[in-house]
Amino acid sequence: MSQPVPAFASALITERAISGLGREAHRAADALAEQIPSTQACDLALLFFTPSLGSAIGEIASRLEALLRPRLMLGCVGEGVIAGSHEIEREPALALFTAQLPGARLVPFCLQAGHSSDWASLNSS
Repeated sequence: MSQPVPAFASALITERAISGLGREAHRAADALAEQIPSTQACDLALLFFTPSLGSAIGEIASRLEALLRPRLMLGCVGEGVIAGSHEIEREPALALFTAQLPGARLVPFCLQAGHSSDWASLNSS
């Protein structure tokens, strides 16, 4: 009997696609989710977005959570996002990474940057 294997997917929508969706944030989430194969439940979803998406990101994340039903979903804002072979900087973009991780235990945590006079550090919470 074969063991289940991990499966990964990524999706990206850029400024042109976001502009075409208008002000309906759920349409951005739908456009991302359509790029993800839905053969199995998603265990992990990572959403990366640029700051220009502002308050719409909450609605987008909620819609993706409803569509993909991941066991764990995390988000991160950044000046640029990467998906596949594409890197988008300084313009509106959303990138989604999903993973099917059979048997994996997923535990979220937060890292906060810190520093002393001698070095930088990361502190978990």
